[in-house]
Amino acid sequence: HPSSSSWGASILFVKKKDGSFRMCIDYCELNKLTVKKHYALSRIDDLFDQLQDSVQFLGHVIDRSVVHGDPAKIEAIKSWVASTTPMDVRQVLRLVGYYRRFIEGFSLISKPLAKLTQKNKKYEWEKKKKLFRH
Repeated sequence: HPSSSSWGASILFVKKKDGSFRMCIDYCELNKLTVKKHYALSRIDDLFDQLQDSVQFLGHVIDRSVVHGDPAKIEAIKSWVASTTPMDVRQVLRLVGYYRRFIEGFSLISKPLAKLTQKNKKYEWEKKKKLFRH
């Protein structure tokens, strides 16, 4: 049965010379509803020219050859005040974990902190802090 949707398109089958059928879709009505953009699409080489220096994107600084952590975010991590609860430690681990690809040996460094977040464990921050800060 014919569609009553304004976004639908009629389908026609046209017989080819060899006797087989080719499916054709009539987009005339759909094209009337489509909003036309009156500007040219950007060329990919023009977009790359804009990236000559660097761009900040989702907490990273991206330049032509490498991706870095955003210096402002890294400074915030460095100036972080000691946590007083396991929940605070969890939040910090999530924040620092976002940059784990830039931290060599991250799993070894973060393991003592992760242990602070376990249930039924005594929270001894001073010992762990010394390990984490170095």
